Amino acid sequence: MLVLLNLIVGIVDMHEKGNAHIMSEGYDDIFIQKNNMKGAYHKDTVLVCYTDKDRNEGKIVKGI
Repeated sequence: MLVLLNLIVGIVDMHEKGNAHIMSEGYDDIFIQKNNMKGAYHKDTVLVCYTDKDRNEGKIVKGI
């Protein structure tokens, strides 16, 4: 687990409909809507920030 400037490093777990969850050690899975994927694919490593921490929702900032 790595957190930089409120960004979280995680792995994309893509769903059929284009949404995803980001898996990161030490965090609950973070839900990402398909319009916030930034072109990431299943099993990509990405930087994520929360859009709604109470609901565990976020957006991908960048693939790494």
